[in-house]
Amino acid sequence: MPMTIEEYKAKVDAKYARKPDRHPVWLIFDPQGRFEGVCGLSVNIPNVESAHKRFTPLECVRLRELAEGYVVRLAEPGEWERIIEQEKVK
Repeated sequence: MPMTIEEYKAKVDAKYARKPDRHPVWLIFDPQGRFEGVCGLSVNIPNVESAHKRFTPLECVRLRELAEGYVVRLAEPGEWERIIEQEKVK
């Protein structure tokens, strides 16, 4: 019996999907502590400066974010999924 397109997509996703909970990722939070984004799922980002540059390519904007209190931090495996789920509930 042939697979449906949904079954095929699920099979391909399961085979090739990167497992984000196997390595740390970078998170960015606004000054109020709200989650803004995640990076580092598919590439290794060595430090906080590089991560912030990924989130915010323009240096003048990065400097403004730092002055305003934005925070970029490393999240341990599995931690970022919990943060995202908590944000969905708010």
